[in-house]
Amino acid sequence: MTKLSDVKVLFHDYGPYSFMGPIMAREFNKVFYYSPWKGSLPRPERAMIGEGLDGVTNVDSFWSSLNELDPKRDLIVFFDVGEGDLQVSLRKQGYNVFGMGLAEELESNRHTFKKELKKMGLPVVPFEFIAGIDKLDKHLQTVEDKWVKVNKYRWLGETFPHVNYIHSKSRIDELSHVAQAYKQKIEFIVEDAIKDAIETGSDNLVSSKGYFDTCLYGFERKGKSYTAKVMDIEKLPKPVKQVLAKLIPYYKRTKPMGMFSTELRIDRDNKPWFIDATQRGGMPPTESIARNCKNFNAAIYAVATGDKIKLEWEAPYVSQIELKSPRAAKESIVVEFPDKVKENVFVQNACKLDGVIHYIPQEKWDIVGAATGIGKSKEASREMAEDTSKQITADEIEYGAEWDEIDKEIAQAEKQGMGKF
Repeated sequence: MTKLSDVKVLFHDYGPYSFMGPIMAREFNKVFYYSPWKGSLPRPERAMIGEGLDGVTNVDSFWSSLNELDPKRDLIVFFDVGEGDLQVSLRKQGYNVFGMGLAEELESNRHTFKKELKKMGLPVVPFEFIAGIDKLDKHLQTVEDKWVKVNKYRWLGETFPHVNYIHSKSRIDELSHVAQAYKQKIEFIVEDAIKDAIETGSDNLVSSKGYFDTCLYGFERKGKSYTAKVMDIEKLPKPVKQVLAKLIPYYKRTKPMGMFSTELRIDRDNKPWFIDATQRGGMPPTESIARNCKNFNAAIYAVATGDKIKLEWEAPYVSQIELKSPRAAKESIVVEFPDKVKENVFVQNACKLDGVIHYIPQEKWDIVGAATGIGKSKEASREMAEDTSKQITADEIEYGAEWDEIDKEIAQAEKQGMGKF
């Protein structure tokens, strides 16, 4: 049996999961961290991610580092989407690869996602597929109370609610300006709002042997906070379990070996509307899983080698608070916290220079990282997360948990017969 201490890891990442480098370095022999940075006019922002992180070796070349690995023993890790075809190629060459592979299409192409849902026999939220800003503009003048999602090119903008045309006009103008010459080529999904529904889902590991036996069943306030319970898959609420069952044939075809999350809207009839497929480590709760799962590194290796192990959890509940900074969307900021809460803090796009952790902006996002907590109850896990948050210092750092809103969702789920949380 291979010992983790004998295994080298090549970690491919665009920055958001940089916190996983030091976590893997605790048990694996060596962790090489690579973030794509090359171009005709290279800039240091991407190249510096991972620099100086505890136990991590930041590398300039993915392929040169690949030559350092033993294909039969060592490991290549992808927590994000964007390189599914590379993962498939590496697996064909005999490497052990952690990542969702071609299954990433469920997240990266929302039109494909809709088509696959229909094949799976799952309910599909009524939608319109629209190509081009002008057609989108014209369509939104005629409808109200919808959700607008960019297909494929997520950098252009996140999903936004369309109340009516007056409210959305400025967003359309912004999209038009950002897209510029190719604005008529951009595709959109405009879908109905699922009202009177709770939003929940599960966060899972999957290998060629199927789903791992336990997972997180959680509730999220987008960009704010998250609370989850460790659950046996067989004991998940019926609507959540139904979606996992319907995904099995698709996963047998695409052969993912990584992490994924299901984002569901469950209506008053307990009908599960699968609104988004996160085919990567969800954020949340990758941070919470890394904090609470005692054998997470062994699980990563098991997934990549086509095995399945029993996950060992430190506590039955986890909570997570998202840390934001408007300043971080534009420039690097220093993130400081005392050593006593170190294991609860997860910083994205991170490097460590002269002993100081820096967040390095990569895109337009303002989320710096997360403060996590674990406990025997959801209240205890939230208390730890809140206590950790208060001890973090960073420029313009802000957070708001909104536990009351999550508890309303939990109470409604229980009322609908989805079990005691």
